[in-house]
Amino acid sequence: MSDLGHSLRSEAAPLYNLGLALGADLLLLYAANSLLPRARLSGLCVAATAVLLQLVAVFDEVYGCLHTLVSLLFFVALLAASLAHATERRSALALASFVAGALAWALYWAGAYSAGMAVPETISALSASAWVVRDSLADARQG
Repeated sequence: MSDLGHSLRSEAAPLYNLGLALGADLLLLYAANSLLPRARLSGLCVAATAVLLQLVAVFDEVYGCLHTLVSLLFFVALLAASLAHATERRSALALASFVAGALAWALYWAGAYSAGMAVPETISALSASAWVVRDSLADARQG
């Protein structure tokens, strides 16, 4: 998916990277204002994930190895946030997200399919989005 954000090769790059940065800002606000007061470890992991997502937007594929590093750290942090939330809040959805993401990455690195890195990226992001949205909606109903 990072090809969409390549500032020299993609006409969509400004909009794509802006979307990543704004999404990261919203995720950071959610972590700080909603999650941290209720689930400290989950909140810290989600905040770190949000900062790394901002770095993915800033250091697009033009930056080569730096982009690869921040992307890798982002997906590791996303898995850690899912696992932390599953443990801390006893969330089956967050646990399923962790398992789906870890399995997608393990299969990719094992060469089980050749569809490209976008597959585990998408599976990880969508599955984590499910528990984040569910948790934020539940918090909104309570607060």
